[in-house]
Amino acid sequence: MNQGATNSVFQTTVQRSLLRLVLRSRRLVHAPMLTAVHKKEDWNFHTGTATGHPMTGDRGRKPVSAEAIEKVALQVKEDKASNVHASTSVRLVAEALDLSHSTVQKIMRNILRYYPYKLQFVQELLPHDFETRHLFSLKFLARLEFYEMFLTFPRTHCGQR
Repeated sequence: MNQGATNSVFQTTVQRSLLRLVLRSRRLVHAPMLTAVHKKEDWNFHTGTATGHPMTGDRGRKPVSAEAIEKVALQVKEDKASNVHASTSVRLVAEALDLSHSTVQKIMRNILRYYPYKLQFVQELLPHDFETRHLFSLKFLARLEFYEMFLTFPRTHCGQR
């Protein structure tokens, strides 16, 4: 071996060992990552996977069957027809069809475009409610005036001078 080749190998070895010490002391990267840093050209940025890697970007999810989609759509329509408020929930549909709630939720949101919302019950105002509400408002205003007078009353009687 010639002197130049030995010197360059020694220099790169020293550089790598110093880099390992610095990285270990800062706990940024473990030492085995140093060899992986040089293999950047093997990474395929379009698919997000390494070239020649057994998994090629597919996460292995099973597609939702058309039969399950039809079942969910039919169950939602049935629940809407039988319910007074014309609504249903993911939990009810999942229990009725014996599917997982996450699958039913994905089908309802992503495929059927049913979005969750919550109905709030509001009391209906009838014509005979006017008198009751009017009396309540008068009583409330009288109380408000009393409390206003009480809060603005001078505090000389409380021992403060």
